[in-house]
Amino acid sequence: MSINVQERALKIPIPLSGTEGNIIEECLLQLPAGYPGIVKVVYAEGIVDFREPVVELGQVVLAGTVDILLLYQSQVGAEVLYKGVTFPRALEFTIPAEIADLTPDAKVAALVEVESITATVGKDGNINCDVVLAYEVEAMQIHETGLVTEITAPDKKVKVTKDTFAVKDFVGTVEVEKTLEAAVSLAQSDLPIAELLRVGLKPRIDHSRCLAGKVVIEGSLDVELAYLPARPAVEPQPTAPAEGEGEVDDFALDFPETTTPPVPTIAKKVIPNGIKFVLNADLAGADPEKKVEAKVFLTEVGATVAAGNKVELMVRLKGQAQVVQELQLETVIAAEIDGDERIDLNRRMLLMPQKIAGTTKELVVSATPGIAASKAELKEILFSSAKPVVSQCKIAPDKLTIAGKVRLELVYLGENELGEETIDHLTIDKGFDFKEVIDLPGIEPGMLVKVAAEVPTVAVGIVDPFTLEANLLVVFNIEVCDLVQREIVLEAAVAVPAPKDSASIRVVVAQKGDTLWKLARKYGTTVEFLAAYNKLGEAAELTPGQRLRIPSRY
Repeated sequence: MSINVQERALKIPIPLSGTEGNIIEECLLQLPAGYPGIVKVVYAEGIVDFREPVVELGQVVLAGTVDILLLYQSQVGAEVLYKGVTFPRALEFTIPAEIADLTPDAKVAALVEVESITATVGKDGNINCDVVLAYEVEAMQIHETGLVTEITAPDKKVKVTKDTFAVKDFVGTVEVEKTLEAAVSLAQSDLPIAELLRVGLKPRIDHSRCLAGKVVIEGSLDVELAYLPARPAVEPQPTAPAEGEGEVDDFALDFPETTTPPVPTIAKKVIPNGIKFVLNADLAGADPEKKVEAKVFLTEVGATVAAGNKVELMVRLKGQAQVVQELQLETVIAAEIDGDERIDLNRRMLLMPQKIAGTTKELVVSATPGIAASKAELKEILFSSAKPVVSQCKIAPDKLTIAGKVRLELVYLGENELGEETIDHLTIDKGFDFKEVIDLPGIEPGMLVKVAAEVPTVAVGIVDPFTLEANLLVVFNIEVCDLVQREIVLEAAVAVPAPKDSASIRVVVAQKGDTLWKLARKYGTTVEFLAAYNKLGEAAELTPGQRLRIPSRY
């Protein structure tokens, strides 16, 4: 007699413990030739270009470089100048991040970003930078297995008992880099650019999806420009002689008074969705039914001014995506056949993740912080950014509590104690605290929680010269899962005649790392008996997938 067995091959991602932390790197910078000397650093930021993580036993090694961008103040004679300068690959870093249960065949997703830069000017004019890098690593083990989904027989009735459960089937990960060349233009009403000080780019993903054999990530970049505006020249206007003054050969040239508003020290321009991008990567097994989890990072930015009202940009993007298929599978857990024959099922206990709950929560964090009296008075916000830090994530039955703070950073146009316009920088990490209790039915202490937080909207206003008003939209993407033990059926076969002193036999499939010695002790027998019973001769090594018959008395 024969039976027909239908199987479903799966790659199940099993979450491992992750890690996160900070390191401080130091570097010394010198201004390139042709730049005026530096008095002080107004603002510093960094762009990380990190290479593919190297996974080792017990740790993952993160490495890459950091471009540092400075906005600084200079002085030539009595004139105060502001300059922007970029230091490509200003420092290199290597971070060995320890994860106890990590093995070299694990998959990792890593993020390294600049949390803050403290830049000071030395007596020799060199710039000393302390760069705080924040890193985060998530790891998972991919367990490849097969599940029996159906058993039939051509000439007999098979009674099958099934169970249904949710499972993620891992398809793969992709990483793609792309260099964009694009241009953004000012409006006719904008002041033309004399010198570009800073280009800020904020990537956002509009849509990510799978096509046949391909992963597509679509999005856009918000563009923020800070620049020194060109001062328009006043054209002399000819005027006719007054009546009675006699004839002249030519009109006189006068410079009439103008009511044009004064040109600001620094101008800013925000262009939402200024640059569109599409990232494509090939991935075997991808199709429209698969789910994509994608991230996009900036790794390099270059900018030049063309014709005073246009900025030409070179942007290097890195996209990362993980592709899975979320399934509701019906699998066989028991099978009986008519007559005296019997079906042997190869069972195994498997630890697998089960999604319990998930939600997206939006929260507005508001505050009216004051600034120190030593800072320049507030006149105009030039640009700002905010980063959320989740410091607490506590599970209670059916409830999740998340708490933390938002770190606000901004550069503004101000007025110093002498009444002069100046540019200053603020970092505010107090006053923007949050704590939220979220209802998530079904969750319990001990489950795994993943919280991804971002601040897509930053609205900052000036209340008075020393007080700000800020409203920050914080978005939390939350997923809770549990690791559950589930018995699965790997394969099924018609039972072979049992030995005279045994009612049945067990079919065992050798797994990676299995040896006759291990199996003999697991099932209470000897290596010699297993080798003879399965006609292995002197072969002591087993290959994954090799079948062994073991009488059930063991």
